[in-house]
Amino acid sequence: MLRPGSWRIVVNGSELNDSGMIFGNGPMPIGGYQVLKPGESYEFGVALPIAEYFLPNGRYKVSWKGAAFQSSTIMVTISRDSH
Repeated sequence: MLRPGSWRIVVNGSELNDSGMIFGNGPMPIGGYQVLKPGESYEFGVALPIAEYFLPNGRYKVSWKGAAFQSSTIMVTISRDSH
């Protein structure tokens, strides 16, 4: 069983304390969260505010994890224009 409340966003190796706000808000898919098949996606009702979590002109490693999974890590580059 997938439990969104246990999921954490990881930025540069540190878990964000308010990850539950991101994953716990908004409507759940009918039937709850399940393992995604190739090409499927979920859309969450809340986004990370760039200015709150990322400084301008920075590079960040971002992933998310739960009790039974760890996503791939992506690199995010934030420019001054992003703020």
